[in-house]
Parts: sequence; structure tokens; C-alpha cells
Amino acid sequence: MLPPVHKRETVEQFILKEIADGRYEPGDLVATGAELARRLGVSLSTAGNALRRLKEHGVLHGALGSAGTRVAVPGQNPPRTTAERATHLAAVIRRQIEDGTYPSGTLLPSNRVLARAHRVPGHVVVQVIKILVDEELVETRASIGKLVRDPRERPGSRRLLSKSDQLVKSIRDDILNGALIPGEPLPSSIKLAHRYGMGQTTVVKSVPKLLAEGLIVKVPSMSGRFLIRQTRRKGPGES
Repeated sequence: MLPPVHKRETVEQFILKEIADGRYEPGDLVATGAELARRLGVSLSTAGNALRRLKEHGVLHGALGSAGTRVAVPGQNPPRTTAERATHLAAVIRRQIEDGTYPSGTLLPSNRVLARAHRVPGHVVVQVIKILVDEELVETRASIGKLVRDPRERPGSRRLLSKSDQLVKSIRDDILNGALIPGEPLPSSIKLAHRYGMGQTTVVKSVPKLLAEGLIVKVPSMSGRFLIRQTRRKGPGES
């Protein structure tokens, strides 16, 4: 008979695998504690403890053990440090620029509006704008505001990518192309450094960005390890 800790880890691994395989998308409701207990043959308290731990690690949010428990959405539960929160929010706004929420040639909302909308302090938004400007996604104009740039006018954007951003792009492409398999553990920093010809410091810097983009998910029961998440390319007409 498995000890309680191992049973809890079994439940955690089951939920993480469901998320990594794409069966649960960010914002989706997950099974209740009662449903998990019945499905996996564990006690209700064991299932509840697993849900609670996943919430503590930012994988889930909402009312634990009830139908209100959902998969965390990147950007809704920002990390603690300014740098982490800025990276997190920059990923959210970057996606909004890419999907046309903020079309090229339009202005981003003011810093105050962005801070209020995303529930972050103003200094975090300042860092976010700096990131987007460095990536040539946004141009600041003193008399106008923050203008979303046309990608056709950003020939130098690739050259300006930091090494960690280059690594994130390479990993993202490999996940989409199937070279890295969703549901499998992310290779160690040593293996990633060797695979992509980057230093281990660059690999470490890329992890918060991979988490922010929802490309990987942290595994509470596997210290320092991450699972690759299911993702897919958008089809024609999808936003």
C-alpha cells in the first residue's frame, strides 16, 4: 500500500500530465477532489492535499476541493519580484499584440490603465514597456504614447533578442515541431545548454520566460523539474 505522500504525488502527477497533454487549458476547471479521489482510488483528503499543493505552486487557483478550482492563467497570478512580474506581463501583452488585440499602428493603454487592468504596480508596467521596446514591439513617442509597431518595420528585432529570448524561441519551436514532447520532463539545464549551444546561466534565465508563456509547468513533487506543456500552432482564422 502506498504511503499518503506517494498517493498525493500520484494525484499531482496525474493533474500535471493532464495539463501538459492539453486536456486542461489555462482557465479550465479541473476535476474536484471527490472526482479525483473516485477516479484514482485515493482518499478525499489526499486529493484535496494534492490540489492545495498545486495551488501553492501557482499551477491552480480558485476554491480548492470544489468545482471552482481552475488551471492558472499566465499573468493572473504574477510572481513576487518586479523582474518576474514584468516578464510575466510582457508575455501577456506580447501575445495580445500577436493576436491582434493591440493591432500595429495603435496605441497601448496608458501605464495607469495597464497597471489597473493587470493588478500590478506602476513600476512593473514601466519594466514591461522597456521589455517591449527592447524587442521592437512597441515604440514610445513623447507626444503620443506607446505605439505598437508594424512587424514589417522591425528588421532588427531578431538581432536585438537576448540570448535567453533566443533560447525560448528555439524551445517554443521545438515543442511545436514535436522535437520536445509535451508531457515529458524538460531536459536538465546542462542538457539544454549543450543542445542549444548556450550557457547554463542563459538556460536559467529562460525558465521564468518559459513559465510565463505557459510552455512548461513546474512539478511540485519533482524539485527543480518542469514538464513540457501541450501547445499548438493557430489555424487559419483563429485568434
